Amino acid sequence: MSLPESLVSQEAQLRIQLPATLQARLWMQPTESTLLAVIKHLRTLEHLLFHYLPLSVTERLPQPGELNWQWQTGTLMFTDLAGFTSLTQSCSQQGAVGSRFLAQLLNTYFSRTIDIINASEGDLLEFTGDATLVQFDDLNSERATTKAIRAGLRLQRMMMEFDAIAVGADSHPLGMRIGIHSGHFFSADVGTPMRMMRILLGAAVRQTKKTEGSGVVGRVCVTEETAQSVQDYFHFLPHQSGYCLVEDDLTSSALGRFEITPRRRRKGSLLLNKTEEEMIREIQHLVMKTTPLSSYIAPPVLKLLVENARDRAIPPTLSGATVLFINLLGLPEAIDAVTCQQEEQQLMESLSYLFAQINALVEAKDGFLQNWTYHLYSDILIYFGVPTSRTDDSIRAVTVATQALELISQLPTVTLGDHSIQVQCQMGLAWGTVFAGELGQSHSRRDYNALGAPVNRAAYVMTQTPPNKIWMTTAVVERLQFEQDLLNIDELAFTYQQITKLKLKGSEHLTPIFEVIPHRSDFMDKYPTSFLRGNKELL
Repeated sequence: MSLPESLVSQEAQLRIQLPATLQARLWMQPTESTLLAVIKHLRTLEHLLFHYLPLSVTERLPQPGELNWQWQTGTLMFTDLAGFTSLTQSCSQQGAVGSRFLAQLLNTYFSRTIDIINASEGDLLEFTGDATLVQFDDLNSERATTKAIRAGLRLQRMMMEFDAIAVGADSHPLGMRIGIHSGHFFSADVGTPMRMMRILLGAAVRQTKKTEGSGVVGRVCVTEETAQSVQDYFHFLPHQSGYCLVEDDLTSSALGRFEITPRRRRKGSLLLNKTEEEMIREIQHLVMKTTPLSSYIAPPVLKLLVENARDRAIPPTLSGATVLFINLLGLPEAIDAVTCQQEEQQLMESLSYLFAQINALVEAKDGFLQNWTYHLYSDILIYFGVPTSRTDDSIRAVTVATQALELISQLPTVTLGDHSIQVQCQMGLAWGTVFAGELGQSHSRRDYNALGAPVNRAAYVMTQTPPNKIWMTTAVVERLQFEQDLLNIDELAFTYQQITKLKLKGSEHLTPIFEVIPHRSDFMDKYPTSFLRGNKELL
């Protein structure tokens, strides 16, 4: 027996999108019952993938590898959870019990958050650690801003449910900072057919994150210009220069509960009385729908989704992980200075090339590039140790950092109109225990995420790192030494030396910080930079 001839052209995608046992069964026994099982699995997978992505992606899904971009006007909202680091540390001491408790708590928190965002007509674009980014659109810009502020007030009222989380003898209060800003921003789909990503760029995105950072736990912070546009609907209190706090003086009926919001629905035809030919056509049709969706999911997470599709859930874990943040300097900020479509295309091709090459480095070392975050900087968030762990996670993480640094430092200058841009980067690494698992609602928006102190620490270390340098915490150094001894490795592809000390979140003392010093290599012989000079065949 072999794969039905009419499915041979889909074999590569079926190998990715079917569980190993079902793939073998389809190859060896392509009977009616097997074809039905494949259809049921692909329908379930389509449903899961659909809810892993924002509505703004699924409603206008490009073909894998196709660059797509547009300017948009709307209101953005950043939320960030305060108090989660200490809660994670307490739960990690409880072992499996703590992991299950944390999973239940986080799913309750994110489920409530998603309910409110959906009820407020928001589109949840991103989970990054314990932070979220939400977009509000409307033909009337005032209405979009009003939706965002109402959502923020509802979220802050919801947080009263989490003001005292008991773990053992300790009580941990959780709070939320919220920042809202309206403006013009750039949305783009970048990558290759194997891995696509939606990114947001522009001053409005950075300003929204600054607004959240300037806010107060328990309050909704907005920029002054955003407040002025809706001053007839809300009262505002003066805050820092350029910012206001929304006064929550609305009654429950005035705040309201539900808006009219689009529903995510996926309908499939009945499977009864289908011929073999009809079932094969259904499989072909489903693969055509799941392929562009799956290209937005990191391969390690896609594998978990495929293998656990029957249960519709990925089991949570508390795991040791090495976290790498890469901040690209130069290209992302240039979007606000482009003057024509040709410059936009050149910028997108350059960013897509960088993302594709960095992702290739990460995947070659069994890492997990989660997303290109929309924070103050254009940060690329990478994990080694989740969802799968290796005995040399930290060695692989630092090695990828050195390879990415060499790639970026040898890029040619990019010319956009009258502007010449030399791309640079900052990198930060941290190691520690993270909570990793699927967060959100089983039948609504959700994502695979990792949360914990190492994420925050790696992000902070990155912000302190000079251009084209790699810094890491002492925990990474200790882990490197452990892995080197365990694997009996005489020499690494890099060295390191202490460079400074920093006060890290969740630590009472200054933490030694080390600079990574890469050895020279023939890396660039394998990854040439001619793409940025116009050779598109490299992708």
